[in-house]
Amino acid sequence: MLIIMLLPVNATTQDRRLDSADDYSDRLWNKERPNIEKLAQLTSRQGGAILFTIDRMFGYAKAGTARRLMTVPDTNSHCTFWSAALSHDGRSLAFLSSQKPKHCTISIYDLDTGAIRNLLDLPHNPWALTWSWDDSIIAFSGPSDLSPVIRAVSLRDGSVRTIVESSRLATERTQTGALLRFDNLASMQWSHNGDELLVGFLREIPTAQPNAYKTLGGVEYWINLANHDHITEFGDGDSASVSPVADRVAWYRGNKIVIANFDGTNGRVVTTAPRWMVFLSGTFKGPLVWSPNGKQLFFGTLESETCKDNVYLLQVDTGSSKRFLHRTCITIKDWR
Repeated sequence: MLIIMLLPVNATTQDRRLDSADDYSDRLWNKERPNIEKLAQLTSRQGGAILFTIDRMFGYAKAGTARRLMTVPDTNSHCTFWSAALSHDGRSLAFLSSQKPKHCTISIYDLDTGAIRNLLDLPHNPWALTWSWDDSIIAFSGPSDLSPVIRAVSLRDGSVRTIVESSRLATERTQTGALLRFDNLASMQWSHNGDELLVGFLREIPTAQPNAYKTLGGVEYWINLANHDHITEFGDGDSASVSPVADRVAWYRGNKIVIANFDGTNGRVVTTAPRWMVFLSGTFKGPLVWSPNGKQLFFGTLESETCKDNVYLLQVDTGSSKRFLHRTCITIKDWR
């Protein structure tokens, strides 16, 4: 099952949002295109983002059946729609709703019954949500100020604890003079044993303007949850994603996708950003999404403005990739 995010569209791009590039993507979309078109029209009217699932993925006997889950908060809401995350057993969806002014509620959607459980109300936008591998707790970051922390909420009783103190996420100056700042917008990933959390930071340098900085790039760090003083640099880049079946991590590093072991060893470049002109390549966009068997990865590229993005499917062992969606508003969020 795929979980899909369909972003808002406008009238000028609506007729092009699901154009397929080749027969490969047609096998998935042709049968359910009318249903997805209706979802897109609803999205454009409501201004939110729609999450839906596709069952019986490509490569099977039939194209999948699209099932609408919900419209997550309006994009004008301070509660980010991007944080929605699927549990590892594929049965529950964590998302944010803005039920109170200036508050965000972490809610759990049961995919089997459609029931919604409000788990935790927060006086800030937590930005990132990430399930532990046993689906017992959800980690979240915030608030997005000078003293961010990472907390975890229990699915069993809603209890909350701090797992990474603000001191470990504080802005620091590196040996080169750059500033190292916790990236609230970056995804967080658990290690399989639950002892470490992979988080993103930004390297920045001051500019001539007061309180203005230029970003040099991202860098991923492992934070040991048992020993908060132990923080290990994993590697330059961003959007790190942990494989569901092995201790491997994939991430974007410049115009490359790199895969390495948890400790950063045996790193290798598996592909580079596809070229859309003779000398220019696309810019990576969106999450890296592993297949359940750890043999494939979805990734996206930003080609231009709204609803003209591409989604590719990468074969991890061979490094070959093929365009899966062309000129689309769709983002692949999870695959279970």
